[in-house]
Amino acid sequence: MESKIYIRAVRRTWETLDYAILVKIFMKLSILDLVSNVRRVCTSWSRACSDSILWGTHDVGALKFGLMKVIQRRSCRAFEQCNRMLLPMLNIALTLSCNNVTRLIFDFNMNIKDEHLIFAAERCSNLKQLVLPAWNQIRADMLCAAIGKLKGLESPYDHDFATTLFIYIPNLKVLSLRYCSVLHKDALKITLMLFDFEVLNISHSVIVDTHQTKNPFRYTGSVTR
Repeated sequence: MESKIYIRAVRRTWETLDYAILVKIFMKLSILDLVSNVRRVCTSWSRACSDSILWGTHDVGALKFGLMKVIQRRSCRAFEQCNRMLLPMLNIALTLSCNNVTRLIFDFNMNIKDEHLIFAAERCSNLKQLVLPAWNQIRADMLCAAIGKLKGLESPYDHDFATTLFIYIPNLKVLSLRYCSVLHKDALKITLMLFDFEVLNISHSVIVDTHQTKNPFRYTGSVTR
């Protein structure tokens, strides 16, 4: 007698897909995809969109590039529309990140204001590295207030860092402090004395003239941009 084996298929839906698998798939997507479309599908997808693996580094330039590509297909005034949409989209992205951003990189030409930086500081309290644009409307006191909220910022360029750099790389010709949060004025003076640079980029650094306290990001002196 011939035996028969019956296999009952279990119907699975996208919203019941395993969380770890969702995150791996979302790693292949752009930030714009996560912010504008994927998070809207269902609760489980929205939760996976906030996973820390997806938000360690948030490059606003990548978000701007994605917006630009989408808008260019619809309008000839893409640049103006992109600038109007970028900051609202950034706000959504930082809220979706659930405080998982540890490195925030603003687009080089992005014109941000006081409220934008404060918003970012409040949504990214675990931030370790902050890169500001070359052009902005941020007041010095607001910059200090924002950085004061970011207790975990790392990599200040101080006297010890400058001398250590000279000991191990005495013939250094090109130095870019793009990811440096704070540049001490005395360290800058020592650096210029020790090195014969061909290129020195400090466009993304905050230059401080202050005595170090226990928390080097609580300023008691002046700030130069």
